[in-house]
Amino acid sequence: MPRTPATPSLGKVSLFEVVRVGKESDAYIKRWADSYKRDSAIALSELLSFLAQAGGCDVKITREEVYSGDIDATVKRVVNDTICGKTTPEEPFATKKKEFKNFKQHFLDFWDKLVREAQDNETLVNEDPFEQIISFIEKFSQASVRSCRYVASLCALQLVTTFIRVANQLREARDTTQRQLQAEENKSRKNKADNNRLHSLRRSLEMLHGRVNSLEALMKQVFNGVFVHRYRDIDEHVRGECIAAVGRWCHTYPSYFLKDTYLKYIGWSLNDKESSVRSAALTALQVLYDEEDNYAPMDTFTARFSERVCQMVDDIDNNVAIKSLGTLTKLVRHDLIDFEAVKHTYNLLLDDSPQLRQAAAELVNVLLTIQSEAMQGSHGTQAHENGLVQLLLLLQEFPDNPNYINYMVDALYEKSAVLKDWRCIVQLLLSDEDIMPDTYQLNSIRVLKACIIKTSGEKLVQGLGPSGSGHKKEMTKQQREAVATFKQEITVHLMKSLPLLIRKHQADPVKAAELIQLITYLNLEVYALKRQEKAFAALLKQVKDAFFRFSADNTLRACCTTLFHCAGEEAHESAHAAAAGVVAEVQKECIARLKKSAGTALKLARAGQATTDDEEYELTACLKRCYFLQHLGADLSTTRLQGTVTPLLEAVAGGWECSGATVAVSLKLLFEGLLWVVKHLNVEAPDEGAVQDIVLQRNTFVDTLTNLYASHQDEEVKAEIYNIMADLFVIFSEEKVRGTKLELVGFSPPQKAMQTFWGHCERKLAMAPPSGAGEEEEEEGGESELLITLCHVARLVSFNLVPEHPWLSAELVSHFTMHGKKVAEVIKKTLNKLKKVAPEMLWEVYLGAMKKAFDRHLDQSGSGANQSLQSFRELAHKISQVYSGFLISDRPNAAKIVRGGLDYAMAGVPRRLPFLMTGLVHFTPKISSSDVNAIVKWFDTINVTINSNAELETWAPFFNYADHLREKLHLPPLKRPA
Repeated sequence: MPRTPATPSLGKVSLFEVVRVGKESDAYIKRWADSYKRDSAIALSELLSFLAQAGGCDVKITREEVYSGDIDATVKRVVNDTICGKTTPEEPFATKKKEFKNFKQHFLDFWDKLVREAQDNETLVNEDPFEQIISFIEKFSQASVRSCRYVASLCALQLVTTFIRVANQLREARDTTQRQLQAEENKSRKNKADNNRLHSLRRSLEMLHGRVNSLEALMKQVFNGVFVHRYRDIDEHVRGECIAAVGRWCHTYPSYFLKDTYLKYIGWSLNDKESSVRSAALTALQVLYDEEDNYAPMDTFTARFSERVCQMVDDIDNNVAIKSLGTLTKLVRHDLIDFEAVKHTYNLLLDDSPQLRQAAAELVNVLLTIQSEAMQGSHGTQAHENGLVQLLLLLQEFPDNPNYINYMVDALYEKSAVLKDWRCIVQLLLSDEDIMPDTYQLNSIRVLKACIIKTSGEKLVQGLGPSGSGHKKEMTKQQREAVATFKQEITVHLMKSLPLLIRKHQADPVKAAELIQLITYLNLEVYALKRQEKAFAALLKQVKDAFFRFSADNTLRACCTTLFHCAGEEAHESAHAAAAGVVAEVQKECIARLKKSAGTALKLARAGQATTDDEEYELTACLKRCYFLQHLGADLSTTRLQGTVTPLLEAVAGGWECSGATVAVSLKLLFEGLLWVVKHLNVEAPDEGAVQDIVLQRNTFVDTLTNLYASHQDEEVKAEIYNIMADLFVIFSEEKVRGTKLELVGFSPPQKAMQTFWGHCERKLAMAPPSGAGEEEEEEGGESELLITLCHVARLVSFNLVPEHPWLSAELVSHFTMHGKKVAEVIKKTLNKLKKVAPEMLWEVYLGAMKKAFDRHLDQSGSGANQSLQSFRELAHKISQVYSGFLISDRPNAAKIVRGGLDYAMAGVPRRLPFLMTGLVHFTPKISSSDVNAIVKWFDTINVTINSNAELETWAPFFNYADHLREKLHLPPLKRPA
C-alpha cells in the first residue's frame, strides 16, 4: 500500500454530533471536501463511519478498509460488531429523547448539502465519490439489523432526491444553453468570435448533458441496488419511506420516473398489510393527480389500480380511507374514473367519523356538481334547482330515515351551494307543478329543515369529533349576529310560505309534522315587529287543526313541541300570549273528547258489547293526544284522567275485548300523569295530602298493571306493562328516598308485582337460544329486545333498589351461562356494580343463583337435563373464580356458600345430592383448612341408612364429596354403611 501523507483532522467534534446539532454542517462539508482532495480514503471512512453510527452501530470504518475496496467484508464486520453489542447508547431514529428530535431532518439535510457541494466542486465532480458511497449503502441496506437497513435506505432515497434537484437545475441550464446555441447557429454572418462562442456553447452543452446522464446513472444504480429490495422490507417504516420517495421522484422528475416501470411499485403498495404504507402510497398518488400533465403518462396505471383505490374507502384505518376518498375526488373531478365505480361511497356520508364524512362529502359534492352541470340550464337559480334534483336522487340511495338526511346535510353543507339556497328549496316546494314524486317532496322538506337547523348554529349530528361533538361549542359574536340575521330572514320569508306549505301538505301527517317543526326555529318576535299577529294566530290554528286531524305519534309530538315552544317563557310576549291561549284550548278540548270517547266505550263494556273500529280509533287517538300533552308538560288533572281511564282498564282486566294499542297508550297516559304529579311535588316541604294522593294512585296503578298482565294476552301490552313497572320500581324505590322528606312516597313492590315483572323477563330469556346455539344467526332486533328487557332487571339489581326481594338478584345471576356472551356481559357488569353498592350480600346472591340453576336442572329431563347440568357446572365454576383463595377476606364468604349449599342439598336428599359434586366441589380449594375440618366433623355426625345398592348409588355424591374434603386434610375416606 503506498504511503499517504498525514491528513489534517476534520475537527474535534465528530460528524455525528455535527449532524445531531445541525448548526455546523455547512462548514464541515467544506472541510470534508478539502480533506477528500488530499486523501479520499480518510474522508470516505469518516463519512461511512457516520452512516454506521446513525444506524446505531458504535464502530469506526478505517482508512485501510476503504482503500482495500472490499465493501462486503467491511459491512459484514460492522454488522457482526453490532450484533455482538457494539451499539451506540441511543438509536438516533428510534429514541424519543429531546436532543434527537430533529435528527432525521438534519440527517437528510446533510446528505442534500453534501451532494450539492460535490456538484459545485470541480474536483469532486471529476472524481465522483458517490459511486463508492452508493456501493457501501447498497450492502449496508441488506444488513440483518433493522436500524442499519433503515438508515441506509433513508440515505439512498435522499441521495436520489437530491440528484433529481441537481439534475433539474442542470437540465434547465442545458435547455438555456441549447437555445443560445440555436440562436448563434441561426446568425447569417459569423466571425471568429462567433465561432469561438459556438465552440464554447457546444462544449458546455455536451458537459451538461454528460453530467445529467451521470446523475441518471447514479439514480438507476440506487433504484436497482436499494429501492427494488427495500420497498418490500419486513419493516413497515422502510417500506413507507421507499413508497413516499418514489412518489416524490415521479412528481419532481417525471421525464425519467413517471412511467409504469416505477409507478407499479406505488400501485402494489396499495395492498400493503400496514396502514402507514398504504397511506404513503395514496399520498403519493394525490400529489401526482394534482398535475394535469401527468394524466396521459398515468393512463395505464389509472386503469389498472383505480378499482383498488375505490375499495380502500372501506379500509380499516380511517386515515387511509380519507386519503382514498381524496384520491377518488381528484379522479372524478378530471373525469379519469366512471361515476358508477364510486357510487358506493355515498354510504360514507352516514359514517360515525366526522373526518370521514367530510372527505366523502367532498367527493359527493363533486359528483353532484358535475351531474347538475350536465343538465340543461346550469346557471343561476336553475343551476341550484338542478343541484337539488341531483341531491334528491342521491337520497333515493338511502332508506327512508330523517337521520340519514341530517348526516348528509351536516357533511355537505359547507361544500354545497345548493344547501345554502333555502329560498330555492321553498320555491320548488311551493311550485304548482307537481314535478317531484311524493318521496322527493318529503325529502325536500327534510333537507330544508336540516339546512335551517344547521344555519341556526344547532347540531345536526350528535357524537364525537369536531363536527359532531357532544359539547356545544360557543359561538363568536360575529356568528351570533349571522344566526340572528338568518333567523330574521327565514322568518320573514316563511311568514307567507309556511302556511301555504302546511295547507298544501295538510293531508300527509309526515310532511305536516316536518313543516310544523320549522316554527320552532323562527324568530317569533318578527311577527310582532312586522305587525303580523293575525298571521301568527292563523299559523297556530293550523298547528291545532293538525293536532286533532292526525293520530300519528310523530305528528302529535311535533304539534305539542311547537305549541309549548311558542308558549314558553323565552318566547316573545305577544307570541307567548297567543300560543298559551291555543294550548289551553287544546287541553280543554282533549279532555272533553277523551271523556266522551271513554264514556261511550265504558257503556259498551258494561253492556258486554265491543266497540266499532271507528270508536276504537277515536278512543286511541284521544288517549294519544292526552299522553303527548301530558308528556311534554301540560297539566291535564291526573285525578280526572285516572277516574276516566282506570275503569276502562278494569273492564279490560275483567275480560272486555279491547285492542292492545288502546290498552298500551292508556297505561302510558296514567303513568305519565303519575310522574307529572311527582315532578311538581314540593321536595323541601311536601304536602301531606298530596303525598297520600300519590301513594293511593301509585298502589292502584300497580294493582291495575299486575291484574292486566295476567288477563291480557297481547304482547304489546305485556311489554308496555313490563317497561312501566321497571321505571315505577326505580322512581318510587324505598331505598332511594330513605332518610329524606319524601320517604313516605317510597315503597317496596308487592311480591305479586315483582313476580309478574321477573316472569316477563324469564319468559323472554326462555325464548332466546341457549348459549352457543345459533348465537351468530340470531336476529339483531330480537337480541336487542332481549338485552333491553334484561337491562331493566339489571338496573334494579345493580343499585339494590328492591332489597326486600333478594331473590331477584339470584334469579338474574342464575342465567349467567345460559344465553351467550352478551347476556353474560350484562350480568357481569351488574355484579360489578352491586359489589360496590352492597358487597355484603354478594355471597347470598351467588348461593341463591346456584340453587335456582340447580332447581331448573331438576325440572328437566332427557337431553335438556344434560344441557342444564352442564350450564350449572359452568355457573358454579364461574362463581368460584370470584373467590381467589389467596385473599383471607374471601374465605369466610366462600365457606358460607359451602355451608348454605350443604343445607340446601341435605334438605332434599337424595334428589339434590348431585349439587355437592357438580357445584360445591369448585369451592373446596377456596376455603380455609379450619372450615374444611369443621365441615368434615359435621359429615361424621350424619347417620345414613342404606337399604339397597340402588340407594347407595343415589347417595354416592354425598360420600364422594365427604371424601373430597377429607382428602384435603389427608384423612381416610368416609366409611360407607354396610
